[in-house]
Amino acid sequence: MPVEISHDEKSALMAEARTLLALPESAKLELALLAGGATGQTFKLEATIVDAEEGEATTVAISSNRFAKMLSTTTVTHGDFHPNNILMKIPNEDAESSYSCVIVDHEMTKGRPAVFDIAYHFMVLGDMRYSIGWTPSPGEPGPYAPLASRQAFARHYLSQRLLATAMPRINNLILQQTASGAETTIDAGAEEAMADGVSVADITEFLFEVEKFVYAERVRLFLIWLLLAGGDPKHMLFGGAQLYLPRMTIARDLLLEAAAGNEELKQEIVRRGIIQTANVDAEAKH
Repeated sequence: MPVEISHDEKSALMAEARTLLALPESAKLELALLAGGATGQTFKLEATIVDAEEGEATTVAISSNRFAKMLSTTTVTHGDFHPNNILMKIPNEDAESSYSCVIVDHEMTKGRPAVFDIAYHFMVLGDMRYSIGWTPSPGEPGPYAPLASRQAFARHYLSQRLLATAMPRINNLILQQTASGAETTIDAGAEEAMADGVSVADITEFLFEVEKFVYAERVRLFLIWLLLAGGDPKHMLFGGAQLYLPRMTIARDLLLEAAAGNEELKQEIVRRGIIQTANVDAEAKH
């Protein structure tokens, strides 16, 4: 499905592509839009590079994922966002109030990439499932945040981001209607409409980008485990890090292969999570 991009956006993409491809100033770069996601969140570009001196033309494919930019944006993050820091208020059966929650323990709050809390929550939720008696199965060989829960979160998160993007235009329309004396109403179904605009492909791309950060965050936690173990090889955390840290190389290679175009592998990483996919791959090789 075609995706409309502005002149400024195309110029920015061309500059980014020139940097990524390490093109000399003499190379002419032309971008042609090939395809995109339903919400315009993902698209592919084809770059034709003509060397001014040699006169030879080379065509390469460039994938641009706006989710990566969305998730890397610096924002206020909690820093320890896991289920034990979320207090739920459950209403009585006869009460008119709905479910609500309060997030506590803000001592690690600071500016980080937006993806930090998302990846950390998915990962630690899996660890907690293991600690309360999770058992392996053919469909879930390792503990992780359930796919259905992650998909539901992604749909709501993306719909809210789309709604936030549209709000300036909505507010401007409201101001115009108010100034003209017209009755102003806000469509109660706006959020639902935004959610309907988030495709399955969008959700998959979003969750795949999250898994890239899950990989980096898991490496960080393994290193923390080693520090907490104090170098004691008999310590439980030392043993866990010693077993799984080498598998991070496998996880990195799987992410690179999926990002290079292996759609089947990408689907598998999204379904199981990158760490569990790497574990399954490691076990299969032994």
